[in-house]
Amino acid sequence: MNNDRYPRQSGLLCLGLLMLTVMVGGAPHAMACQTPVFRYALERWPGDYYPLMIYHDRPLSPDGRAIVNWLEKVQETEGSQVSVYVLDISKGVTTQPVTATATTQPASRPSPVDAQRAYLLKKFPPPTDIPMPAMVLRYPAQPGPEGPVWPVVHSGRLDGKIAREIIDSPVRKKIAKRLLSGDSTVWVLLESGDKGKDAAAAKMLETELGRMTRELQLPEQPPTPDAGPYGQEISVELKLAFSLLQVSRDDPAERMFIKMLLGSEEGLAELAEPIAFPIFGRGRALAAFAGKGICTENIEDACVFLIGRCSCQVKSGNPGTDMMFSVNWDAALAGQPLMTVPPLPRLTSEEVEVATIQPRAVEAEKGSIPLLLIIGISLLAVLVVVGLPLLRVIRKGADN
Repeated sequence: MNNDRYPRQSGLLCLGLLMLTVMVGGAPHAMACQTPVFRYALERWPGDYYPLMIYHDRPLSPDGRAIVNWLEKVQETEGSQVSVYVLDISKGVTTQPVTATATTQPASRPSPVDAQRAYLLKKFPPPTDIPMPAMVLRYPAQPGPEGPVWPVVHSGRLDGKIAREIIDSPVRKKIAKRLLSGDSTVWVLLESGDKGKDAAAAKMLETELGRMTRELQLPEQPPTPDAGPYGQEISVELKLAFSLLQVSRDDPAERMFIKMLLGSEEGLAELAEPIAFPIFGRGRALAAFAGKGICTENIEDACVFLIGRCSCQVKSGNPGTDMMFSVNWDAALAGQPLMTVPPLPRLTSEEVEVATIQPRAVEAEKGSIPLLLIIGISLLAVLVVVGLPLLRVIRKGADN
C-alpha cells in the first residue's frame, strides 16, 4: 500500500474532473445545470442507510430491550440513516416447505418474519467471537466483485453508550451546521497524534483552502434559482466557502464517527498519518488524503470538482462514501430545525453504577462519626480537667 495515497485518490478525482470536462464540452442539456456539485448533493442526494444488526440467543434484558426500542424510534425519525434488524439466533427456521401427503397436514411455509430472518442470518451471519447480545454496524451497500457488499464498521456487545455514539456525535453536529450554513465543503482533519505532522497538515489545508476560496468562482447562476427537490424554498445561502475541522483520533465522543471515516477506504486504519476527508452534501466524504497526500494538487483537484457544474447524475455515479448523520436535511434546508434524536431512557446498568457509588459515601460518613465523637469527648475532658480548678480559683478570689 502507498502511504501517500496518491494513486487512488488522484484517480477518483481525475475521473470526476473528466466527467465535468465532457459535460461542459459536449452536452447541451448538462450545460443548462449551473448548480455546483456540492450544492446539488446537499439538495438532492439522500443519505445512504447503515444496517445495524442486533443478534440475541435468549430474551433481551430490560436494558437490552430499552436500547432496541430506542434504536427503532430513531429509525422511524425523519432523516435517520440507520436500519435496525433484531435477529433471534436461537430459533431454527425451516426454509423449505414440507411436502403434503394423504396422512400429513397441508404443506407449511415459514412466516414472512421467519423468512426474512433466515435470509438476513444467511447473508449476515452472527459474530462468533462476541458474547450475546451483540450488535454489528455495516456500511451502506458497496459494489463488490460478486455483487453488493456491506463492510463492517463496528461489532461488539449490545451497549447503550456505543449505540448513542453510532447515531450521532458532537463533531457531526458541527459539520451539519456548517454545511447548512452554506459551507461548500468541511475538511475534517483526523489527527495522527504526532504534533509536528498534524500541525504541518493543518497549515497546508488552511493555506490551500484559503487560496481556493480567493481564486475559484462558482458557476454563474440563473436569475431565478431552482427550488428544492420537493419545490420548497431553500434558505441556505449559495456561497464559496471551505472550512477546516480538526478531530483528535483519541476523542472518546467520536469513536464511531472515526471508525466510519477510517473504514471508508481500505487500509486507512493502519496509517499513522494525519488524514483529511473533504465532506460535502449531506455528509458524504469525497475521498481520503493521508500524509504527503495532503498536498496542493489533491486539495485543488477536490475543490475544483466540488464547485464545478453538476452532471446531474445519480449519487452512485460519483465518488465518495456517505457518513451517518442524524439530520432531517430537507426540513433544515427550508429553515426548520435539524432532526432531534429521541433521548435514550436511563438504563438499569447506569442506575446500578450510581447505586454502587452512593453506599460508599454513606459508609464514609458512618466511619467519620466515631472520630468526631472521640474528638468531642476529648475536648469535654480537657474542659473538665482545666476548667473546674480554674473556676475554684476565681470563686476563692471573689470571696476574699
